[in-house]
Amino acid sequence: MGERLDIENPFYDSDASASAFGWDFKVNAAIFLFLKYLKDVDYLKVEGKHQDIEIKLKDSSKIFAQAKSIQNGSNDNRKKKFEDAIISLAKTPVDYKNNDKLLYVSNYKAPIDDKDLYDNKIVALKNVKNEHDKVVKIIEEITQRLNNEILSNSSLTVTKRAKLEELVKRLQEINTEDLLMCSITPYLNTEQPEDKYQVIANLIQEKLTCDFNMTSNNMIRYVRDILKSWQSSFLLNATKSNKDKEKLMTKLELLLQIIAIISEKDTNNLKESLSFELEEDLEDEYSSYYYKRNFYHERFDFINMLYYDFKVFNSQNQKDKLNEFIKGEWQKYKDEYADFMEYNDVCAQEYLIKRDLLRLLSSRTNIDKIIKESSNDNN
Repeated sequence: MGERLDIENPFYDSDASASAFGWDFKVNAAIFLFLKYLKDVDYLKVEGKHQDIEIKLKDSSKIFAQAKSIQNGSNDNRKKKFEDAIISLAKTPVDYKNNDKLLYVSNYKAPIDDKDLYDNKIVALKNVKNEHDKVVKIIEEITQRLNNEILSNSSLTVTKRAKLEELVKRLQEINTEDLLMCSITPYLNTEQPEDKYQVIANLIQEKLTCDFNMTSNNMIRYVRDILKSWQSSFLLNATKSNKDKEKLMTKLELLLQIIAIISEKDTNNLKESLSFELEEDLEDEYSSYYYKRNFYHERFDFINMLYYDFKVFNSQNQKDKLNEFIKGEWQKYKDEYADFMEYNDVCAQEYLIKRDLLRLLSSRTNIDKIIKESSNDNN
């Protein structure tokens, strides 16, 4: 407020692009870490109670990550960013006996010095001795400055002095050997804004093709849509209070978004399973409503039930008769589509449910792979 009222200098810099870039990086760093820990993750939070990104693994251990973006990659600036991060990480109530870990994430390929060691990898400092020694030295420099402040500043309040002493203690207790470092690179603004997301997009494609054994002519579109969906979900998660039960993003919830995306199909074959002729203007109306639906019913238990029913139907008919199954069995699943049943038009209800059943059953091969992978992870 004071700066805004300064008549001598009425023009001030309100450019918040660096902060916006930082938020963008934090959200995408969370997606990157989710993918890196995909096999072991239980849930994660963005803007958690203690750190930028908090991940709980299946063995109950936690990863506390501090993400710092850099637009000016000078040595001094990189060191300052790391110092800020290590002070924040030191305040985290990490439980080393529980195998908890602290992690620093940068968008610069050499977060501290000019060594290219963390390029899109997560590295423990115990595996890079020279870097470990540099980090120890930086922590010692920070603690020395804090101790000097404690000893020389007579104006410190009792509370402030106690906080500084506690910070020094926590800095000294950091398990530097198990401290994790990571750089997501390249991640800088370019003429093509989407370029900075390419590393994460490549990682999504790697998981779909290698972990889920998926093949599709639409892979590029799937990757793009999954990334956008997760970016939206992770940003929304960052805005939620830590008291909010929905603050925890589980692995299953995030995988369900993949299912929703890869199962989108055109409706050319739907006409065969409808019991009425649908005019074009009504199809447009119903389709508009369809795309406003909730995805709550896309649970693994529902999809498993649907696939089992379809398998039994085919075994009795000696043939894969998708449209016959949808035409004869769709009413069985009305309770799973409560949002569609709110549409008063009975024809609309039938169209909406049959369209979604066609979508899910047409993509069952790829969806099966995701369900199987998730089931294996939860054993």
